[in-house]
Amino acid sequence: SPSSWCSSLPTVISPSGRDVYVAFNHKFDNMVVASHDFGRSFLPPQKVNEDHLWWYANGGAYAPNGDVYFALDGESSLSGHGHDLDGPVQVALLRCTPSTTLSCANPTLTSFGDAAQPPPCPVPGCYPDYFAATGSIAIDASGHLVFAYTFAGKENGPKSLYVRTSDDGVDWTANVVVNASGDSNVPQIDSGPSPGDFRLAWQDDGTGAFNTWYARSTDGGSTWGSEVRLSNLGSGAPYKSPDGYTFTNGDYFGIAIGSTGIAHVIWGEADGSSLYCCGDVWYTKGS
Repeated sequence: SPSSWCSSLPTVISPSGRDVYVAFNHKFDNMVVASHDFGRSFLPPQKVNEDHLWWYANGGAYAPNGDVYFALDGESSLSGHGHDLDGPVQVALLRCTPSTTLSCANPTLTSFGDAAQPPPCPVPGCYPDYFAATGSIAIDASGHLVFAYTFAGKENGPKSLYVRTSDDGVDWTANVVVNASGDSNVPQIDSGPSPGDFRLAWQDDGTGAFNTWYARSTDGGSTWGSEVRLSNLGSGAPYKSPDGYTFTNGDYFGIAIGSTGIAHVIWGEADGSSLYCCGDVWYTKGS
C-alpha cells in the first residue's frame, strides 16, 4: 500500500515476465512483494528482516534457477527518519527463493561488511547519508553473480569500488578492486548477452570534480578492462569543466545492456547549488 515512508522501489522481472518482485522499506521494516501472474495480482508483502536497520534496496537481479537477489544497504537512523544516518552502513545482498505462497521464501542476507561513516555532503539541503556505501548485483545467463559495491574503512574517508563474484550466491570470492581514485559512489552493473560479460558504471571525484566511468569484464568479473570516462564533455552546461561536473545526482543513474551487447548508460549531473537544483540528465551508449 502507498506510504510516505517507502523509499526506492527496485523491481526484478523474470525473462518470461510472469514473475515480478519489488523490494521496499516501511520505516525499519525491509519488505518484498511478489507476483506470479505478470503483475495482475500480488502476494502479501513480506517482512524479511528482524533488525533495526533502515534498509534501502539499490537494485536486483533474477537468476536462471528462479532465485531473486536485491542489493541492500542497512543504515542506522538516529531520529527514526530516513537519511538521518551518521554511522556505519552494512552492505549486503538479499536472496529470495521461488515460492507460490510467499513473496520471499527462505530470505537469506549475505553481509559484505559495515562500511564506515560516509563523507559529508556539502551541498545545501543534502542529507548525511547521501554518499553512503551502496551495492549493485548482476547475473549472467549461466547463473554467475557479480556484486559491485563501494566501501570505506575510515570515517568520512573516500570509498573504493570493489566486486565479488559467486557461482551459487553462497560462496564469494575475495575483493577485486576496480577503482580507488577519489570517492566512488552509486555503482551500477548489468550482464551482457554472453556468459562472463559484465559492464560496470560508477561516479567518483578523483579528478577534483565528479565524473561517470565505465569498465567491462569478459571473464565473469575476475578482471576489468580500462576505465572509460563517459562524462568527457567539458562544456555544454555551466557546471561542466574539463575535469568533470560539479555535483552528482547519483539517484538518477542506470545501466542496461541490449541483446547486441551495446551498453546504455544514463546519469544525473548538477551544479551543487542545492540538492534539488540545478542540473541535467545525460545519456550515452557503446560497447
